[in-house]
Amino acid sequence: MRSAPASPMLALVFAQYVRLRASVRSKMVLTLSEAAAISGLSKGFLNKHLSASNLSGKKIGRGWKIRPTDLEEFVNAVFTGLYESN
Repeated sequence: MRSAPASPMLALVFAQYVRLRASVRSKMVLTLSEAAAISGLSKGFLNKHLSASNLSGKKIGRGWKIRPTDLEEFVNAVFTGLYESN
């Protein structure tokens, strides 16, 4: 487990991140915003790869839904150099 940062502002952001991550773990699908928050990748980057079918997801209504397992596989692929990171 990571230790909280020393700065009060960073500590607040860190606490929000920990709460978000814990609440999303139990979800079966993630929104694009949740996927971006969890992965640290931008919504634009994820959207580009969803549209190109590099990241598995389903467009439901106006937004994308992504399974956490698909997001994890995609992030691992990005960091192993399979996909461009820009």
